Amino acid sequence: MRRGVLRSVRLMLLAILCLSVSGGMACGQPRVGMKLELGSIRGRTASPIHVNVRLEYNEPQCLEGYLELQIYDALELTSESDRLATLRRDGIVLAGQDYEFSLLLPPLQTSDARNWAVRAWFVTKDERIELTSAPGRKGPAEPFDLLMTSSLERAFVLCSASEDPRNRPAAGNRKLLQERLLLSDVMNGLQSISGEQLEGEVVELRGSSAGADGQQSTPGIVHYAAEWDVKTLSEDPLAYCAFDVLLLSDGALGLLSEAQQRAIEVWVRGGGSVVVEARERLQPQQLGFLRRLMAQGLGAESDLALDDEGRLLVVADRSGEPVLSRAGLGRAVLLPVVEDLTGVVQRAAEWRRTVCFLWKVREYSDVYGGTTSPPPSDLELARRYIRDAQRDERGIYSTNAWAETENGQYVNLERSDVASGRFYVPERQLLVWRRQWQARQQSLRSQQTPLLGAAEAVLLPADVQMVPVSVIAVILLGYVLVVGPVDYFVLGWLRMRKYTWLLFPVVTAVFTFLTIAVAHAYMSSDDTGGVLLITDIDEGGGVVRQTTLETLFYGGGREVTLPQRRSLLVQTRDQYLNRGMYGDSPMPSDEAPIYEGVFPQNFGLRQSVQQWSPVSFRTLTLEPEGVELPAIDWEDSSLVTTEEGRLRLRASLQMLSQQTGGEYEATVVHQGGLLPVVTQQVNVWDGAANGQYRERSQVQQFSWANEMFGCCQQPSGEGVFSLVSQLSPQGSDALEDLAMSSADNPEEYVLVVLRRRGERIEVFRRLYRVAGAAQ
Repeated sequence: MRRGVLRSVRLMLLAILCLSVSGGMACGQPRVGMKLELGSIRGRTASPIHVNVRLEYNEPQCLEGYLELQIYDALELTSESDRLATLRRDGIVLAGQDYEFSLLLPPLQTSDARNWAVRAWFVTKDERIELTSAPGRKGPAEPFDLLMTSSLERAFVLCSASEDPRNRPAAGNRKLLQERLLLSDVMNGLQSISGEQLEGEVVELRGSSAGADGQQSTPGIVHYAAEWDVKTLSEDPLAYCAFDVLLLSDGALGLLSEAQQRAIEVWVRGGGSVVVEARERLQPQQLGFLRRLMAQGLGAESDLALDDEGRLLVVADRSGEPVLSRAGLGRAVLLPVVEDLTGVVQRAAEWRRTVCFLWKVREYSDVYGGTTSPPPSDLELARRYIRDAQRDERGIYSTNAWAETENGQYVNLERSDVASGRFYVPERQLLVWRRQWQARQQSLRSQQTPLLGAAEAVLLPADVQMVPVSVIAVILLGYVLVVGPVDYFVLGWLRMRKYTWLLFPVVTAVFTFLTIAVAHAYMSSDDTGGVLLITDIDEGGGVVRQTTLETLFYGGGREVTLPQRRSLLVQTRDQYLNRGMYGDSPMPSDEAPIYEGVFPQNFGLRQSVQQWSPVSFRTLTLEPEGVELPAIDWEDSSLVTTEEGRLRLRASLQMLSQQTGGEYEATVVHQGGLLPVVTQQVNVWDGAANGQYRERSQVQQFSWANEMFGCCQQPSGEGVFSLVSQLSPQGSDALEDLAMSSADNPEEYVLVVLRRRGERIEVFRRLYRVAGAAQ
């Protein structure tokens, strides 16, 4: 009896245990956790961003699915309008252990929120598991936070690659370079003018400061040094677009694989910057990598070699100095092979030149020369708004009562007395102008180029036009006549005025459908929009990078998918509410795109396109394949420097147009000026005038190159291009990385050749550096 009771109790406990286990397996979700962190302290401005992902999973059954990340430009999730994009990384299998990988986020636009809130799910065939950053907290899942830089700042990122930086302390040279290779290091040493020379005005243009997390900074500029294990460096050149400069030190070069070397070389030739400190033993293939990057800087009289132990030997006229070389559109610096680089860094003028060359600082700028120009005095500042401004003992005055400001408004000046006829500028207005000037000088934030808006306009389908005002007026007039006099007199004559309230909605519906039909007739098109390709060529005639601008325009709403391989693709935002002191305020854009696959190697972008609402995209590809270049002598610099050469170029392009078809144009850009070689008469969108396409006359010939590619050479004005002549590849819709030359450098010429075939517009650009050339 007793044994029977014990057996029954055991069976009952076993049944309860089985039920609890089976119930937990049936009702509970397998626990998946995630940790998400940036690959560096902050991301580079307007560039892709590396993040490290670790999926935590310890259940016995396998899970196969994809990771979905919804990225919001906000501190808290309050609105779907803050969503920037959705990423879906497929091909993930969780097998009872943590799954770690690196993810590259697209170069999305940011605001001044300084934070991305990320919602995450792991999605399988049967379930959708929401991931949280606070697994122990009850309630809704908490989003993950990624700290960003403000849109009002310019963030530069230096990637310092070495062997196992987490577990090995930095060698003396690497630590020194991480501190002294920053652009802020040469800017903080500028010689500034004293306040007494500025009529008593003390203006601090660029000072120095240290951020809360230890990074070096100046107003408007923030530097971050991201330490990277050389073994984890990507084999995809697009991954390096997250950095401005790559530093290879502490044995990094000797550990690079051939695929990594190839990726770095493609990125540098596309506009990146690399600096190498190589004291370790090298292999012949690593020596070949250095020789290719340093070929231009070494010249014909110098060379690189390896000694019997595999150490690098620099055979050069000036030993012990950094070797500066241009590789394609990028820069490469080889540091002297010495145990301690302190002596090299302490040679101030030489080191300043090295750092400025690496960061592509304007060669004729104050920073490159180690000085800073004095800020404008009150009188010089006032003359930017008042042409006849003068100064007397009472202040700055004009003979006109009104002064026009930059935004088109007018300021009423104060009048001293009737007899003098002098109108004085108020002190408060001088203070406003001073602050505006300082803000523009110090603001190096990302700014969109005018090319984006012009490109979207010319890429719309050629047969699309706005409904003419006359047609709209006729429809409205007909509607008013029908619901007014026709309704009154006709129904009165038929003695049927009681049907007025029935006729009114019927007439309204008829005219509504008529208006929709007319709009479809004018704005519908068999085409979906054009494509603009901007291809950059290096000194050897090779294609180093390509930017594609594409506009989609549909007569009805639909969802499209753009398949991509080895490219950075982003949706552009080219419409603005206004232009303010700190830049442009963007209008709400279309729905956030969805990236599916492995970005940027092999993925698709899904985008909802609304009816009659053009959506544009920017694609960046490094060293694209299958590009057909115009058959001209790209290595002949006389094509851009002499009138005779430009005449030969014109003849060559006219012959190509006859032989291969298509329209060709060519323009030489030099010191901010444009020298047209070949121009064509084209149709352009003139939205400001009447919203219709119109053909320019021969007198008003429109040149694509003149209008759209002034971005080849950025003027030495305000923003980031007051400091640098070009930026390392970004891939963002700001298009800042299209600049390839300095407008104040007399040795630099840019040849722009345009070829148009139907809705496909191709632009080919090549930078020439010619010392002492005469136009």
